[in-house]
Amino acid sequence: MNVTYQFAHMGIHVQDKEMADTLSAQFSKAFALPVFNLPAANMVTENMEVAFSTGLEEAGHIAIYAMPMEDAIEDLRSKGLEVDMGTAKYNGDTLMSVYLKEPFGTFPVHILNKERRPAR
Repeated sequence: MNVTYQFAHMGIHVQDKEMADTLSAQFSKAFALPVFNLPAANMVTENMEVAFSTGLEEAGHIAIYAMPMEDAIEDLRSKGLEVDMGTAKYNGDTLMSVYLKEPFGTFPVHILNKERRPAR
């Protein structure tokens, strides 16, 4: 099994869109970082997500790209990690993302399908 993992982004969670816009603008102004607006979050560059639609995570999350996704799940399970399939998101029959059951430190880990990453 040949699985590739790559850091995707760090997620920072805030209460609402207004707070996400304010925090994103602070990073942009201070460090000249571009901001991309998405339906449930703002991406500050490609590696920081300021999310205003939170789910499992209170303060944030760590996102990791995996490819191929199905092999990654098998690989993670072989390492004793539990994948929470109740959090799985699909695009048709293709698994797009899933969380691990246990956080790393205080951060939930979000596994993303790099092969099917939508274009911005």
